Amino acid sequence: MPAYKAAYPTFMPIQKEVLGGPPVYDPGVLIGEMMTVTLNPEFNSASLYGDDRAVVTKSAFRQLAITLNTTRIPIKAASMMFGETIRENNKTNISNSSDRIHDGGLLFVIGDIDEDGNDIYVLYQVYKAQFPPPNESYTTQGESISFNTPSMTGTGVALKNGDWRRKDYFATKEEAFIELAKRAQLEVELTPPELIVTSREGTETGKTIITVSPPLEAGRSYRYKSGVNLELPKYDEDASSGWTEWNGAAEIEGRTGEQVIVAEVSLDNKIKKAGVTTIISKAAEEEGA
Repeated sequence: MPAYKAAYPTFMPIQKEVLGGPPVYDPGVLIGEMMTVTLNPEFNSASLYGDDRAVVTKSAFRQLAITLNTTRIPIKAASMMFGETIRENNKTNISNSSDRIHDGGLLFVIGDIDEDGNDIYVLYQVYKAQFPPPNESYTTQGESISFNTPSMTGTGVALKNGDWRRKDYFATKEEAFIELAKRAQLEVELTPPELIVTSREGTETGKTIITVSPPLEAGRSYRYKSGVNLELPKYDEDASSGWTEWNGAAEIEGRTGEQVIVAEVSLDNKIKKAGVTTIISKAAEEEGA
């Protein structure tokens, strides 16, 4: 599949490794903004020859060569990745000869196209990698402006069970980033993926017909609220109270000009998607009409 964009490079320090499964990670950090990333799996190979030909060829994963180019390396990321010390209220970082480069997981999102030509988004995870501090280059400003950005060269290795990477596929970039943020325990407010909500006159006075796309996912249901100056909810916000259950088909009461927010919720009433539109309801018929 042809990948054509990448975003959200994230590093998660390994807290401890677990036999037979992925490591336990400490909360991670975004490593600036993604520019390019190159991943080259390297294998050890050997062949057994007999009768003047290769009878058996065996290959085994050795390591993953990673080149990561981002717009910048935040101070917090330098501490997590390179072991540098942060001082002076996060305004100074000190590099020491005894700094220990940390093992950690690398996460990022790539845009791809599936076999049917549809956009998809892939959450790419390298389970265990290590990045030494990058080379640094600076240029004085002349007649033109040029940017010097950090390029890190790292190495990924397999876990004890042999796993070395994971890929998860999503329909939207927002869903991929939400999963990345949850996995890396990022301190960010998450906006739920958008539902496209439309309203038209209902068949009864004061009611509106609501349509929602994309279709409801399995194991989920709808909630809605209407009013004025409504704010979209946050991802995973609790919809147990203040919301009305809706089966996705029944006409809803509402006043023309007000707003209605429709939320798609999980079995535990946590909001996973949401959308808003302006209500168009059926007006009362004038007397004598």
